[in-house]
Amino acid sequence: MSPSTAASKRSQIVLQVLALVVLCAVLAGLAVVFDIFAPTASEHLITMRVETSGGYAQITYKDATGKLLEAETVSTPWERSAVNPSGTQVYLTAANPTGSGSIQCALKLDRKEWKTDKAQFPDDSVACGGIVP
Repeated sequence: MSPSTAASKRSQIVLQVLALVVLCAVLAGLAVVFDIFAPTASEHLITMRVETSGGYAQITYKDATGKLLEAETVSTPWERSAVNPSGTQVYLTAANPTGSGSIQCALKLDRKEWKTDKAQFPDDSVACGGIVP
C-alpha cells in the first residue's frame, strides 16, 4: 500500500467517525427536544415546593412511596421531586412558625404548575394536594 493510499484511507475513516459523532449528537438533541426520557403516560413527575418570607417552615407531606413524613422543619425555599404513578394521592402542608410574613406551597405536574396555596400573616399555614391524573 502506497503512502498516499494509506493517508486516503485514514482520511476516509476520520470522516466516517466524524459523521457518526454528528449523527449521535443530532439524535441526542432530538431525544431531549421531544422529551423521550420523560416518565410514561401512567407516571408523572411531581415537584413539591414551599417558600416563606421567614426562611423556614414546618412541613408534612406524603412522599412517592405513600409514606407520610410528619412535621419536619426545613429551610426555605424547599423543594422535592419524585415520579408518581397515576392515581397516587399527593399532598403537602406547610406552616410558618415565625408569626409574620408570607408562606406558599406549590405542586408541579410534569414541570407545569398544578396546585398552589398562599397565605399572609395572620394566616400561617397552606396546603396543596391532589390525585395524580
